[in-house]
Amino acid sequence: MRTTIASNKTRSNQTIDEYRVRASRLLKELRLGDAAAALSAGRRLQSVPAWAAATPEELVAARDAVGASTRLRRSRLRRVFGIGPI
Repeated sequence: MRTTIASNKTRSNQTIDEYRVRASRLLKELRLGDAAAALSAGRRLQSVPAWAAATPEELVAARDAVGASTRLRRSRLRRVFGIGPI
């Protein structure tokens, strides 16, 4: 079966959309009042190289900074690649 460029772009867009949803959910869980859910989100965030050195507790304590850092990265991506809102 041959794969066309158009189908690759569609698949790529679906993947990007899926990751956006996952990232949004992860940040929301980090901000939850439920300490266990927030710590779980902090542990999952440690897989991101930028936050790998931080403990889950530090990530929960700095959750506003983590969200601001993420928004800054998205705005840089939009500017660099000339794409719409992420």
